Amino acid sequence: MFSKFAELSPSAIAVVAALAITGIGGIFFLRKSKDVRFSTKMLVYASMSIALAFVLSYIRLYKMPQGGSVTPGSMLPILLFAYIFGPIPGILTGIAYGFLQFIQDSYLVHWAQLLFDYPIAFG
Repeated sequence: MFSKFAELSPSAIAVVAALAITGIGGIFFLRKSKDVRFSTKMLVYASMSIALAFVLSYIRLYKMPQGGSVTPGSMLPILLFAYIFGPIPGILTGIAYGFLQFIQDSYLVHWAQLLFDYPIAFG
């Protein structure tokens, strides 16, 4: 299962580890900077933003040959939610939307692509 992981160069492993540590550190920094309470209103707006973004992602202008597509404004509801409620709820909403995008139209070549193309990219 992890046989291809051993084929990675040490510099590639160092870059992936540095990105992971930076991301985790950033999340902890943002978490300590502001205590976020998830109200019912916030959860409803998050779910509506995810649903609207999911529907907008079906409108494709161009589908690329190696996966991916160009969509007009599918991330706009998530961005508006993050602008209104702040970075932490916006990042969590983007991560949830990334997992839904993976379920909708996944194109996976490598295990790291699962993280970098879906939850991290949309979060």
